[in-house]
Amino acid sequence: MPKPPVSSIEDLKKTLVAARTISYSRDSVSGSYFLHLLDRLGIEDKVRPKLLAVTGRSPVEAVARGEAELTVITVPNIIGVEGVVLAGVLPEELQNYTTFSIGLSANAKEPAAAEQLIAFLRSPTALAAIRSRGLEPIAP
Repeated sequence: MPKPPVSSIEDLKKTLVAARTISYSRDSVSGSYFLHLLDRLGIEDKVRPKLLAVTGRSPVEAVARGEAELTVITVPNIIGVEGVVLAGVLPEELQNYTTFSIGLSANAKEPAAAEQLIAFLRSPTALAAIRSRGLEPIAP
């Protein structure tokens, strides 16, 4: 199946409205954001009847098994799943970024080990692993 267009807001809306079934994670932040996004895009009434709420497993599995045509979830949940291809990311105006950070307690028992972990997480090896899972590292 060719990748559906999702790079612009209009393309995304058309793709979601045209889809036969769309799986999403009922119990996750990404699922909640997706439902809010449908309302924000003004297509909730057209898309909601096509939704397959998935609990207890990944909505990506529903796509891999042919139970759903599309899913909307974070990129790392899609990358590497057999039978599923990343169609693209949401347009910039619709993105909802999750940022992870690391901190060191002033009372750390092993501050040198913590500093080594922080240095490793900034290393080219770690940055390559982060990118390989569809994530983007931020500048220190």
